[in-house]
Amino acid sequence: MADLVLKNIQKSYGNHPVIHGLDLHIKSGEFVTLLGPSGCGKTTLLRMIAGLEKIDSGELWIGGKPMQGLPAQKRPIGMVFQSYALFPHMNVKNNITFGLKIQKMEEHAIFSKLDWVIPLLGLEGLENRLPKEISGGQRQRVALARALVLDPEVLLLDEPLSNLDAALRELAMDELKRIHQEVGKTIIYVSHNQAEAMTMSQRIAVLNKGHLEQYAEPMRLYDEPASRFTAEFIGSPIANSYVGKLGTHDGLPVVQTAVGIIRISDRCMGHVSSAPKEIRVCIRPQDIHQLKNQVLTPYCSVFRVLPSLIETPGDRCLVIGKTNSGEAVRFFVDRVHTVVVGEPLDVFVSAEHVHLFNSENGKNILGEQI
Repeated sequence: MADLVLKNIQKSYGNHPVIHGLDLHIKSGEFVTLLGPSGCGKTTLLRMIAGLEKIDSGELWIGGKPMQGLPAQKRPIGMVFQSYALFPHMNVKNNITFGLKIQKMEEHAIFSKLDWVIPLLGLEGLENRLPKEISGGQRQRVALARALVLDPEVLLLDEPLSNLDAALRELAMDELKRIHQEVGKTIIYVSHNQAEAMTMSQRIAVLNKGHLEQYAEPMRLYDEPASRFTAEFIGSPIANSYVGKLGTHDGLPVVQTAVGIIRISDRCMGHVSSAPKEIRVCIRPQDIHQLKNQVLTPYCSVFRVLPSLIETPGDRCLVIGKTNSGEAVRFFVDRVHTVVVGEPLDVFVSAEHVHLFNSENGKNILGEQI
């Protein structure tokens, strides 16, 4: 196992920069996901770590050793690609041991590796099958086994679950978490799927257009997004977003929006006078609740919504509606609650769940306080 450190990493293709002075410290034995939309630079960054792409400038260290200029085959890494890249003419056993044979490892040591990795990844009984004779999930595990037997200090996974159906992906995520716990390798996982990242990772690096938006534990990204991009990218469905202006009402900090006056955290009081004229308010649908007979605190804000669409994804109903001003609102209700399209209802949100961002740079106005 080894720490991996990136210092001021930059990468361009011609005149088009794709990674902008990125810093990242991944601790030994940690499971970290590089998360972001297509084109944000996450796979390019992974390939630079692997030595498959040249770093234009900056430093890369693994286990305290500089990696710049070191070819891929000499770096202490293993990599599993999205395509798995198995040899179609080799059976499972030979695919797994191919790299060991290239290294001229002794036969008894190869058998010992097989005895360890086959049960670890649940491949018993498949050793003599060709890749075309096993399922997609099994091929993914063979590719992972091939990387693990090389005993890399860092394991790089480039969207290895994207070819699997939803049910199989759920099982594969559980398997990856179990394998990480058992082998303790430093794992860097690339994904555009925030559900995968939130489920498996110890920390997530959120990337946007080659910049690092935030690097934190999954629940901190969800509860305390450092930027509007993080607030809207993490979580499903997307957060409600409104233009607003900071101010006070009855001596308390509020934000004035088209949906109404929304009470905000007391922590924002010091930012009222210095905040820009226009800010952006984000509220997750999970944090807006139907008002029934609750006794609300002064930290809650209430506004009326006219439901226009109701979806039932499972244990709850997603309600999509509009306020009197025409602003869209998404929120959840329990299925036992009766919501009727076209019949207005009142909803509320607590101040602690209202996120405020600078409209110009997209940063959380609380800055370091979060």
